[in-house]
Amino acid sequence: MVQVASSEMWHGSPYPEEEAFIKKASPARKQEFTAGRLCARKALNRFGMKNFPVLVGENREPLWPPGIIGSISHCKGFCGVVMARRGPIISIGLDVEPLEPLTADVLGLVCTPNEKEWILSGTGSHSQLWSKLIFSAKESAFKCYFPLSQTFLDFQDVEVRVNPGNNSFTVSLRVPPPSTLPGVRVLNGRFASNRGYVFTGVNITSGEILLPE
Repeated sequence: MVQVASSEMWHGSPYPEEEAFIKKASPARKQEFTAGRLCARKALNRFGMKNFPVLVGENREPLWPPGIIGSISHCKGFCGVVMARRGPIISIGLDVEPLEPLTADVLGLVCTPNEKEWILSGTGSHSQLWSKLIFSAKESAFKCYFPLSQTFLDFQDVEVRVNPGNNSFTVSLRVPPPSTLPGVRVLNGRFASNRGYVFTGVNITSGEILLPE
């Protein structure tokens, strides 16, 4: 399920245990963190889990209750959470970005040669925005991949192929997979957009991997 932060959530209060992680943060960061935690709180309530603080792990990842998988994303003016009970889906990643192209210098850091060639080919009526979609697809894939692999991926470690016809994409590893997640070389995702934002989501299912007992 997906939960979008309401305007009130941007100005609410996180639990004291959550607030401890943002004591030295900037006002903008505190506001984004608060919106994310209150949004997650409402989503958890819908699963019957009340008063559960979502803490921060050693690698800045949100720590969900046992049996719950989820992902938080926020950018200027928007915050959302995706959440599910662990079952057929075993990991999930969400990313939201402002709907505007990457600058030339960032494009060079984020995109592989094949991705840059595809963007410059002018595919589709919104080709000038495909660069931000590729950035967002990689971000959502990283969020999905890390909880299972405990491995950080760089932008050049993966390559995105977009299918504009059905709003889907794949994220393929360009590096050997870690021993913690040997069977997953390609992650599948979906995307959507409106006038202000691009949204991407990636998940890994239990059928794609053999987890240790």
